[in-house]
Amino acid sequence: MKSNRFQVLSDAEIKTIQQHTLEILETVGIKVEVKKMRQMLADLGCRVDEAKKIVYFKQSVVESLLKKAPREYLLCGADPNRQWPVNPDTRVFGGLGTAINFYDLETGEYRPTTLKDQTEHIVLFDHLDNIVSNQMDIWPNDIPMQCIHVEAIRSWAKNCTKSFGMGAYGVLATKDMMEMTSITMGGRDKIKDRHPFITIVSIQSPLSTAQIQLEGLMILAEWGQPALVSPEAMAGTTAPVTLAGLLLQQNAEVIAHIVMAQAVNPGTPVMYGTVSTIAEMRRGTVALGSIETGMISAGAAQLAHSYGIPCRAVAGATESKTIDIQCGVERFQSMLLAALGGANYITCVGTIESTTAGAHELAVIDNELIGMVQRAIRGVEVSDISLAMDVIRRVGPDGNYLMEEHTQRNFRAEHFIPKLADRDKRDIWEKAGSKEMLERSRDEAKKILSKHKERELDPGIAKALDDYVEMVAKRSLDEFLAAEWRPDMSAEILKELRTAIVEMRFDETEGLARRALEAGVPAVDVLNGACLPALDEVGVLFREGDYFLPDVLMSVKAYDSAYRLLLPGLKEGAYESRGRVMLGTVEGDIHEIGKNILHALLQGNGFDVVDLGVNVSPAVFLEKAKEHKPDIIGMSALLTTTMPVMKETIELFAKEGLKDSFRFIVGGSPLNQRFSDEIGADGYGEDAQSGVELVRRLLAS
Repeated sequence: MKSNRFQVLSDAEIKTIQQHTLEILETVGIKVEVKKMRQMLADLGCRVDEAKKIVYFKQSVVESLLKKAPREYLLCGADPNRQWPVNPDTRVFGGLGTAINFYDLETGEYRPTTLKDQTEHIVLFDHLDNIVSNQMDIWPNDIPMQCIHVEAIRSWAKNCTKSFGMGAYGVLATKDMMEMTSITMGGRDKIKDRHPFITIVSIQSPLSTAQIQLEGLMILAEWGQPALVSPEAMAGTTAPVTLAGLLLQQNAEVIAHIVMAQAVNPGTPVMYGTVSTIAEMRRGTVALGSIETGMISAGAAQLAHSYGIPCRAVAGATESKTIDIQCGVERFQSMLLAALGGANYITCVGTIESTTAGAHELAVIDNELIGMVQRAIRGVEVSDISLAMDVIRRVGPDGNYLMEEHTQRNFRAEHFIPKLADRDKRDIWEKAGSKEMLERSRDEAKKILSKHKERELDPGIAKALDDYVEMVAKRSLDEFLAAEWRPDMSAEILKELRTAIVEMRFDETEGLARRALEAGVPAVDVLNGACLPALDEVGVLFREGDYFLPDVLMSVKAYDSAYRLLLPGLKEGAYESRGRVMLGTVEGDIHEIGKNILHALLQGNGFDVVDLGVNVSPAVFLEKAKEHKPDIIGMSALLTTTMPVMKETIELFAKEGLKDSFRFIVGGSPLNQRFSDEIGADGYGEDAQSGVELVRRLLAS
């Protein structure tokens, strides 16, 4: 018989969780960030609180749409002849993680990841026989962030015959992934019934959605491609501390996301996912290597199967920072519990440090551990052949089975034969070099990589992939952000506001800001999405000589018209100041153009600004500093005759014992860094833009 399932819930307990899940969805609700989805659910009969963005899922809607989720679908590789059915009775292992650091295979150095690491990781997984799928486990640090997803898919297409996957990274990136997958497979019709690409959709606990993840889920549903909806709730911080409470909350979160996928496109392939664990209560950090992770995975599998849906679970994870005993213990117990619990798609092979780091040799070791787990799951088969009664009779007392044909025919299937674990006697082991398992796994990884050859792609497909990567490389991060489905608005409003500020259309900016607010965009999002980027652009134009002082002032005026309208919303708590700066033109000087530009740029960059105006005496600087308690005091002068007042002001603060309580910066046409140093100031800005950068540096130090 097969090994018994590891179960943490009884049938009655499963029913209780299901009932409470429906109650939570209908009475507590889920925060749904995307307006388009809220409207879709409202049209289906769900109650929606638009002000709070909460959807109360009607029970009949949940029950109806859950039935649309398929029990089974077919996973395939970049080579479509490699296929694996996914259903509640099957099981595959794959990679996943967000490794930004890596143990170098040659030197053992712990270093940032590279594109080469990512490609080699894909190659290894293609050759490791117990691993079916390779998620984008490696996040390269040596290429632009906006290119990571397309570079990964191109590398997969060239180097792997198995399936691949990533996370849902918003509208534009998810569309890119779908387009490049269809290019790789020879057309969109080729991925309709066989799925080479699976996507993790992360859920924001408790009981919420992450906007870009939900957008990605909706794109996946439109394409009919598999979505692995997965919370990473932590018992004690983002979920109840009890495992039953976590499983209940997680069930509500997952079911809501499955329902939303089916609302977009009934029949969308999904997996009931979990990356949930307990919080490390001494630090409040994640504990993926805990024994409870495996228990949660088993409970999730039971709940998933009760709905007739396959389950994805996390395993092979560890908080260990090195490939040590802790690393081995934590990864193996979670693999075994997830598999015994019935999980159908099990990740995260080849990672350490809560999946944020990785190593090629560890992937090779995991492949062997998975083989052990698979053997344990198979259990003991009892049949006439396996009972071997005739062989036992023939060999009899004092006999030997080594020469029996029965042994030769059955030992490979019955015994797990390791490739890495050493079972030789010590003298043989020493003669072979006394290598430990870790060293042998490194040798195996190097051997695999040295023999690999790229796949021979159709030239047309290869060119199409290269062209797509080149196209994405030309995009800015702003384009990715602009493609997101902002609540009740199109990206054009913010784009138009930004352009109006840059182009000095001060009579239009207030109206555009009002349109954005009326459309439901928070004031802080208008500020960060349009106003601040506009001032940054103006600063660049000014530094490069394309804009002159009158242009900058008109752009600042245009910005200020919008900012005044946004200010009440920013003061309501959605906007957190980066620090407070007090400015003033010193006594005897009434020039303030430079100061006013710095004021606007500082304010636009998130700083509170107290402007004392012009002709400010040392005594007033001191009085106002005590009143407003700024982090930085900025003094401006245009006349050389007023420069000594700056020194007098700093000396007055020193006399009062307050000089070290503030940072002092100075600026103005006749000043330079040497003068700043001589009077004991903390910094000098040659223009308004450098003044902003100076403030940032000082507050960061």
